[in-house]
Amino acid sequence: MPSWLAKLDVSLCINRNRLVMRKTFPRARAPWALDSGAFTELKEHGWWRITATEYAAEVRKYRDAIGQLVWAGPQDWMCEPWVIRGKNQHLPPGHRDRFEGTRLARGLEPDDPEQDLIEAVRFHQEQTVSNFLELRRIAPDLPIMPVVQGWTVAGYDHCLRLYRQAGVDLVTEPIVGVGSVCRRQATSEVGAIMTTLADRGLKLHG
Repeated sequence: MPSWLAKLDVSLCINRNRLVMRKTFPRARAPWALDSGAFTELKEHGWWRITATEYAAEVRKYRDAIGQLVWAGPQDWMCEPWVIRGKNQHLPPGHRDRFEGTRLARGLEPDDPEQDLIEAVRFHQEQTVSNFLELRRIAPDLPIMPVVQGWTVAGYDHCLRLYRQAGVDLVTEPIVGVGSVCRRQATSEVGAIMTTLADRGLKLHG
């Protein structure tokens, strides 16, 4: 909770959705990180409703008002199949078990067949890398953390290639986020992903 920032001498990770409606902000007693709330944004809406410029302005406001911001997550696009394809569409919008899906963001019409998962994941990866580059371009003063997205080990390697092709050396970054891992049931799968990325020399935040 944001109020904990002023009470605790430990590092916290605060979700943007907890801050966005606040008019006043606590002063942090310890370094903290900002989660962009990307999962909720895609889960409930199927795309990002704010631009990179608007998000950067928010991050700057939180950094200046709260102090001690170490890093902020980008507006990344997670790659879980249920985020991409949607789930429980019969439930009303906003229901905790409903996932909107990203068909519209991927340019699919209602009658179009669903994309191959690999193709859809690559769209999400391209959006993730593109947003990171845009945020670094328009807000070089902000500590935006790059995030590697994927669904399989090979998919994460593809995302690494996208960063390399864009001229981003992730090995030199102080921290690199690993997306689409927190809701996996198979811990061995998460272990394989994290081990593979760590072996690439990256300093990871899961």
